[in-house]
Amino acid sequence: MQIEIVSNQERNEDGEIENKIGEELIDRNIDSFWKVLITKDSEYGTNWYYVSKGTILKNNQKLENDYVINYETGEVILVNDVVKFRDILGSEQDLHSVDNLILSSDDCLAVKGGLVININSLGINSNDTLKQDDVESLFADNVTLKNFDYNEESGVSEQKLCFDGFDDYIEIDLSNSEINGKNLLQNLEEDGFTIELYGEVIKRKKY
Repeated sequence: MQIEIVSNQERNEDGEIENKIGEELIDRNIDSFWKVLITKDSEYGTNWYYVSKGTILKNNQKLENDYVINYETGEVILVNDVVKFRDILGSEQDLHSVDNLILSSDDCLAVKGGLVININSLGINSNDTLKQDDVESLFADNVTLKNFDYNEESGVSEQKLCFDGFDDYIEIDLSNSEINGKNLLQNLEEDGFTIELYGEVIKRKKY
C-alpha cells in the first residue's frame, strides 16, 4: 500500500511528481500560512502531505487509513484518527485526548481578506529564547525586526514576541504587494488599516 500511494502519481519530463494527492503541510512560522500534523512523537511540515482516510487513488482503490507522505523521499507513514483543530473548537472534546492533530495558522483567524501580517504564537515551536537567525527565519523576507536584542525581554522567548518598550519595532516592506490588482500601499493610503492584538502587560508597562 505504501508503494502504491506514491507510485500512483504521474511524473513530468524532469521526473517530478505531478498532481500530488493530499494536503500540503508547511513548517510553522510566525507571519505567513503554515499547516502541520502533530503526533505523539513527531511533527510533520514542509515536504510532507497529509492524505486522509477515504481518498480514492487512480486505481480506484480507497484508502482505509490516514497517511503522511514525503514524495521526495518516498516515505509513507501511517497515522490513525487524525483530527483537525478547527473541527474541535467549541466542542467538548479534550484536546489532550487527540493523538494526531492538524494545526494551521488559519485556525484562529476570523478575518483573512487583505491580511498584511499575522504574528501568531502558535507558529513558534519552542519555549526557548531564540537566537537572531532563528527569529528571522520565522518571518517572511519583507519583514524586518528593528533594534531587538534577542533576549528574554526583546525578541522571541517562551513562544512570545517580546518588545522592550523602548525602541523595538517591526518594519514591513509592502512596495511589491497587491490586493485586488492595486498596490497595497495605495490601498492603505486610501482605506487605512486595522490592527488587532492581544498581549500581556509586564514590569514597566512593557507590551
